[in-house]
Amino acid sequence: MALDGAAYSPKEFQLAIKAESTIGTANVSSMQQVNVDSVEMPNFNLTQVLETRSGSSGRVFDVDDALTDEKGVTKEITFSGVFDATVAPMLLQNCTGLAESSDVVTIPYNYTPPELETGAASGIQKTITVAIIAPATSGGNRSIIFPGCTITALSISGDMANESGRLRFTATARTGFISSFTQAAPTPSAYGTSY
Repeated sequence: MALDGAAYSPKEFQLAIKAESTIGTANVSSMQQVNVDSVEMPNFNLTQVLETRSGSSGRVFDVDDALTDEKGVTKEITFSGVFDATVAPMLLQNCTGLAESSDVVTIPYNYTPPELETGAASGIQKTITVAIIAPATSGGNRSIIFPGCTITALSISGDMANESGRLRFTATARTGFISSFTQAAPTPSAYGTSY
């Protein structure tokens, strides 16, 4: 079998998001593409143990000695891009945990964020699925799917000296659910063109 020597820039990957109807259950249908600058490699925080154990062949390292586990760890995905009118309410609602109404997200003074329980009803204000879509067209075009994400950091900026004041954002999404590396690439809707 030949090795694929292709290397891709972070700018060639796509990122898409979608609200989940059930917390922790990935929703990859009709995802919304986010107009990102580039997609950084996510932080998986894997637990890895690579210790030599005594086995049938003595004190040498064997493939069975390797342990890689992503249970009980938090994964983080940081991305930045254009804060268009399609993605803005999705990110704001998820970041604050409150639904948007008439282009406004209102946070009361005595606000308590919603509890996030596996299998509970969700909606955009609770959790989203984040997909990192690979640029390759061969080999099934696999993507990394992160279910049960919440936006834990959102920074919005705009400067008239830069792109005539068009708003830009940087966001960090976190999840404790197990990622999928074998999902066929979703076909997201084109990102928004109104700002």
